[in-house]
Amino acid sequence: MMHAIQHLSTVEWDDRNLIIAGFSLLLGVGGLFVAGEAYQALPLVIRIMLKQAVVVGGVPLITLHAILNRDRITAGYAKA
Repeated sequence: MMHAIQHLSTVEWDDRNLIIAGFSLLLGVGGLFVAGEAYQALPLVIRIMLKQAVVVGGVPLITLHAILNRDRITAGYAKA
């Protein structure tokens, strides 16, 4: 947990990154309040994955960061 906090301290918290983090947090926490009956039609593996807040919030976080910050990521690699 402390390692994650250390990584978050280096993030430039502009509007774009706040929206990405907020949306992913909303999905991760919001998924905890979905009724168990809503998952019954899904295969077991997908049910297990959707009940994990880290997966439900983490996948959109990584995906949105890669898509919406593509210009910053490529600019960072160009400097190196």
